Formats: sequence, C-alpha cells, structure tokens
Amino acid sequence: MQVTRNNFEATLPIIKEAIENADFLSIDGEFTGIETKNPLNPKDTSEERYKAISKDFDFILIQYGLCAFKFNKQTGCYEYKAFNFYIFSHQESRPTFSAQKSSLEFLASNGFDFGKLYQEGIPYLDNDRYNKLKTNLQKKHLEQEKDSKMNLDNSILEVNEEFVEDFRSKLKDILKSEDQKSSILEPLNPSENLKLSTCTAPSNVDKDKKIEKNTENTNNYLQELKTRQNQELKELENSRGFSKVIEMIANSGKVVVGHNMLLDILHTVHQFVAPLPQSYTEFKTLAKTSLNCFFDTKYITSTKNIKTIVKNTSLPGLIRRMRKDPFTLENIKASPGFEEYSLNKSTLHEAGYDAVITGAVLIGIHRYLCKRCGRKEIISSKSRVLSIYLNNVFVMFSENNSMYFQ
Repeated sequence: MQVTRNNFEATLPIIKEAIENADFLSIDGEFTGIETKNPLNPKDTSEERYKAISKDFDFILIQYGLCAFKFNKQTGCYEYKAFNFYIFSHQESRPTFSAQKSSLEFLASNGFDFGKLYQEGIPYLDNDRYNKLKTNLQKKHLEQEKDSKMNLDNSILEVNEEFVEDFRSKLKDILKSEDQKSSILEPLNPSENLKLSTCTAPSNVDKDKKIEKNTENTNNYLQELKTRQNQELKELENSRGFSKVIEMIANSGKVVVGHNMLLDILHTVHQFVAPLPQSYTEFKTLAKTSLNCFFDTKYITSTKNIKTIVKNTSLPGLIRRMRKDPFTLENIKASPGFEEYSLNKSTLHEAGYDAVITGAVLIGIHRYLCKRCGRKEIISSKSRVLSIYLNNVFVMFSENNSMYFQ
C-alpha cells in the first residue's frame, strides 16, 4: 500500500491494526546517501564504528518500507500487509540535508518518484523535539489561562482616561436609579482586556439594590481561548507525522527484521526519535526503545553455518536462494487488499517491496533451521532457533562484522 501525506492520517488505523496483530515486522529504508564522510578502520570496535558513522550524519531517509507478517494457523501460511511511505519534511527545523550523487542516480534508475517525494512526502517531527515543543506550549497555555482568569475575575487593567470616565458615568447613573431594584451593567468587551468581578456601591445606597454583571461575553472569550489552545495542540500532534508509526512499532513490542539494517536503525532513531547521541551506550538504548529487538538477515546469513549454503548474502541474492532447496518460500502470501507487493513480481529497491522480501528471507531461514533441529514454532523474539542471532546487526568493512545491542 502506497502511503503519502494525502492519505497518511486516514491510513493510520489500518497501519496500527496491522502492527498490533503481527507476529513480526520487517522494515527497509531508502536514503539520499550511504557513504560515511569519516574513514573506517576494519579493526574498529563497535563504539568506534558508531562514532565514525554518526558524526556529520547529514543524509536522510526518504522512503520507509514496513511489512507486518502474521501466521495463519488454519491455512499454515504467513500473510503479510506491506506499506510504502514517502518521507519528506518541509519544517524549518531541518532546512538542509546532504545527498550522494550515486545514491540519487541509483534510486532514479529504479523508478523512484522524486516529484511524489517532494509534493506528497509525509512530514515528521522527532519525539525529542515534539516533547520539548509540547511542554513549552502547555506552559504557554497555563500562563494564558492564568492571565485571563486574573483579568476577568480579579483586576481592572489599565485603559485610557476617556474609557474610565465613560464607565464611571454609566455606573453613577445606575446607582442613582430609584425605579428598579436591579440594574444591568453591560459587560466590558473581553478584547479590551478589561474585566470586573464586583462593584461596591457607596454606603448610602439602598442595600437591596444589586449591580449585576452579564457574563456571556466573558464565557465566550474563555471558550474561544480554549478552542485556540486545543487547535494548537492538534496541529503540533499532526506535525509528528511518520514518527507516530515508529511509536506504534515501539509500543507493539514486536521483533523487527531488517537486512544490513544498521543504517535503518540509525536513521530511524535520528529522524523520528532524537538526534543521534555522542554516547554509543545511549544510542543502543534509544534503538531498542524505538525498535524493541531485531533480526538482521545480512548478519544471520553471514554466519558460518548459513553462509556456506547461501553464498550470496545480498538481498536480491537471498530471495533467489530461498526459492531453492533446502529453503522454501511456499505459503507466504499478501493479505486481501495488499496484493501490490507479490513475491512473484519484483520491484526491488522500493522500500515496501524490500521489506516484504526481507521478511520472506527470514521465514525461509527459520523454516530451514526448524526442519534441521525438528522444531515447530512461529517467528518471534522468543524463537529458540533464532535466539543466537537476536539483536546482532551486521557491520560492513569490519573484522568483527557485527554490532550487538544487548
């Protein structure tokens, strides 16, 4: 399913339901660049590699693929719902970004629609900035309410002399009136920020005489203020955009699958959660808070017991290999209404499709491992045959070749 700014809000309930009902999720990202500006040493520790990659992190993620897989016990099939999101923010908080010529050429050669990206890309606001803006807005609203109540109920604000004299004249006329027990004092216009709560008559005035205040305009003013405040909060919430989807993933607790997914994790944190921290330990905490736990099919197929069978560990190579013995891609199909991405129709390097085949590769590997050890289980973070691969992410050009998110 294609998701842009035009149908994002309407599609959110469908996305949420798919995530909550899934056994596992798979993701994929497309970026404006992938090469780091800093030199990489094959002997780097995980912390050194993180610092090298995260420094000057100026490329952005512009397409996000998400696929929710659910095992149907009645049919014995894995059914999936895939979403392809165009991501682009016009907010002033990030007015510039970097792009790599070869990356843009690669995307264009694979049919990437840059016009749709710019015109219909889903905005986003990372959770860190959103929380700060929300706190400041709530403080502003409290001050507004405090000032309004004070002005309406407890004080007379400074106004010009002509207005004061006019008001005094009207008040004297009412106090001199002898033909009625009760007189009406018209309310002051709230827009002038002049509010009176009580007026004390001189001691020689009839005690039965009451000066009443019409509060209709006052109540309208307070209601209008509350309406404006609610609208501001709604606009701020809407500005979160795609960050809401990442929050859904985090709240679901579901395991997330990627292929060579370190960049996917880095960009997910940086664009939708919080700017990448200097601390490697803090980054790992943010990553696990955002994406719970993960399996990286690049890492799994690079281990000795799998690599000898698959040979080619690229995503296109793996999906081809999964169609042959001892693997199988049988009984994996799109859910009704989500047939756009099929395992029988390749649209490689579109994030939604790549998320589908990433999940399919894990299913093929999982079936092979289960068959080899005689187990029957559904893919989840508690899978026994996959437990040794949990939270290990592949690292390119590294002797260690992995980063562990313990």
